[in-house]
Amino acid sequence: MVKLFATTSNEIFQISNLIIKINFLNIHIKPNGKKKKAPIP
Repeated sequence: MVKLFATTSNEIFQISNLIIKINFLNIHIKPNGKKKKAPIP
């Protein structure tokens, strides 16, 4: 039960981290405007 929970938590963490990365890439790939681009950290 504990091992299953740990595995599930790790998968949820990886999925949420992947979603954050995808959203971050989408923000930086999409032009924010014709005269300015999103800054790259």
